Amino acid sequence: MVTVAFALLVLLAEAPGPVRLRPLVLPCVYLVVRRWYLSALTVAVLGLAVAAVLLKPVAGVFLACSPLLYVAWATTRFAVAPALQQRVLRES
Repeated sequence: MVTVAFALLVLLAEAPGPVRLRPLVLPCVYLVVRRWYLSALTVAVLGLAVAAVLLKPVAGVFLACSPLLYVAWATTRFAVAPALQQRVLRES
């Protein structure tokens, strides 16, 4: 569930214009389940980010969160790349 929500966030952020959320849910679920290994990595990295913030709040927020969130974002963006490409092709 966390990976689907994160994938939806990635798709919404990468959208060039306004996007409806409902048509994106099913492709996100499909791609997240299809590439489960990337979803597992995303959950692990997000868990590390939460743990870093809970253990040492200042160091976790200022030092650790940025690279960890980038890894999670890049992994999820790669996982949902087919949905991004189809949306770009449909808009052209």
